[in-house]
Amino acid sequence: MEPGQTPAQPGTAPAENPYLRYRTERREQKVPFSADGVHYEMVDGGQDVRVPVPPRDWDLIVLRLVTGAIYGMLAITLIWSVASIGGLLSGLTWTPLAYGAAVAFDLSWMVCLGLEWLARYDDEKRRRPFWAGNFFLVISFAGVIVHGIKKVDSAWIATLGALICVISKGLWMLLMQHTALPLTSEHRQWMRLRSGRIGARLAMASHTRTMRRMEAQERALVEALGAPGQSPGMLSGQADNWTATAGQAPAAQALTSADTPPDTVPALSGPVPSVPAPQAPQPPATPAAPPVPSVPAPLPPSSEQDRADEVVPIERGNLTAALRKLLAAGITDPTTAHRMVVEAGITDAKADTVSRTMRRLQRSA
Repeated sequence: MEPGQTPAQPGTAPAENPYLRYRTERREQKVPFSADGVHYEMVDGGQDVRVPVPPRDWDLIVLRLVTGAIYGMLAITLIWSVASIGGLLSGLTWTPLAYGAAVAFDLSWMVCLGLEWLARYDDEKRRRPFWAGNFFLVISFAGVIVHGIKKVDSAWIATLGALICVISKGLWMLLMQHTALPLTSEHRQWMRLRSGRIGARLAMASHTRTMRRMEAQERALVEALGAPGQSPGMLSGQADNWTATAGQAPAAQALTSADTPPDTVPALSGPVPSVPAPQAPQPPATPAAPPVPSVPAPLPPSSEQDRADEVVPIERGNLTAALRKLLAAGITDPTTAHRMVVEAGITDAKADTVSRTMRRLQRSA
């Protein structure tokens, strides 16, 4: 019991301490209600109670006053430096532009103050904004001195006017050191390791998003070039195939391919296309190369279904090359061509893709 406090009587509120301040608060609660001897439900009620008010936190009050005073000094420093450096630069360019450029001199080291505050628990990250802020402060300090010497022709007065920048930054550094919580070496290492782990997860998430965007762009490019059935990574090989076979006749395209060496091209068992086949080149005069035996051309089948029933060698995984060989063999029906490429192992080929690719190959022939 505090000195001077009287004991509370049973059924009464406790006596107030004369050394404390109190305020009245309304406490809402459920209270029983009775009328004419009948007990009813609980109803909303309340009572006024006296609660003690904690004493003022003078430490927090002083800290707020000091912080506000430093903010005010930073604002005055900014205005003072802008007026001095802007007046110095106004003879070089348009006056509003000169004063706008003068703002950058003081904002540079003030931004470094904010970066120092954010890195106050990491000495390694805090070191760079600290030295950068000092460098920018020296530039601003020199600009104010030069303007003062130009105006009053006195280096002492000019230096005195420029000291306001140094005083403002010094007070900010003192405030930062006062508010920064002390940490042991073990706690600093733990914070650095935890930040590294979280940063690694964020970097991997960003890298994964970039890779998925690149894969989507590659799939869209392959689809636009007319080879949607190929897997990513085959675009370069397909482009070489198109370049090698561009300008060739359909019969020559059926016999040569960028993906198959010339000496391993299988002979076609299909019919000869309706267009005239180019003449075979003369055999070389040197006896080292044996002559290539000529393949007898079979009789043309009676219908396209008969041509489809014959064996046409199709390379698995290359839809465009397979359709080019089918066209060279005289098979122009998209349904028949789709069935044959699926039977050959290109199971992901779609009917509309086969039809579109065949039309493109026929136009380029």
